[in-house]
This record gives sequence, C-alpha cells and structure tokens, in this order.
Amino acid sequence: MFNVCYSLVGGKGTAYSSSNPKDKTYAHIDGGTSNPGYFSKKGGTFLRGDVNGDGSVNISDVISAINYLSNNDTTGINIVNADMNNDGTVTITDVIALINMIVGSND
Repeated sequence: MFNVCYSLVGGKGTAYSSSNPKDKTYAHIDGGTSNPGYFSKKGGTFLRGDVNGDGSVNISDVISAINYLSNNDTTGINIVNADMNNDGTVTITDVIALINMIVGSND
C-alpha cells in the first residue's frame, strides 16, 4: 500500500521509513510514537515554524529543529511546520528562516 511513498509525513511527524510497515498498518491518523500513522487530522491547526507543536513559534522550536537535524529523530516534531520554505525537506535553511521569523528579519 505505501511502497515507495517516500514523502509521507503524518500530522505528528511520523515520516515514511523503509523499516515501517508498507501495508494498512500506518493507514490512519498519526498519533505520534504511541500510534504512528501517515495521515493528518483534517482541520488541524497549521502554524509554520511551530516545530514542537505547542501552539507558538519561539526559540524552543529552533532548538527542536536543530535537534531533529542532529539526530534525525522525528519524535515530537511537526515536519510540515518545520519546513519553512515548503520544499519538502527540513534543512539548516529552514532553521535560519525560522530564526529570522522569530527575530523579525526578512533577510
């Protein structure tokens, strides 16, 4: 069912992985590490930059994004919100954009 669906990311950050089941096991709303899935709840809140999902954008989100880049662990990370430039990946460019957003810089 999910074979070669490389860009799937559930609403709580569960990302497609070759080690995850490819059958219907992950065909539900993402519940994070306790109940991983590849779908997001419809009508959920979207806040670009809210990496840790606490409802606000601040230095904690920068730290969460840097931790993600350091260890590639999506636990507690909202990958969609962390992808500041919406290119489908989270990189140092997204962290810089997040910092600029927080400090109010447009550079």
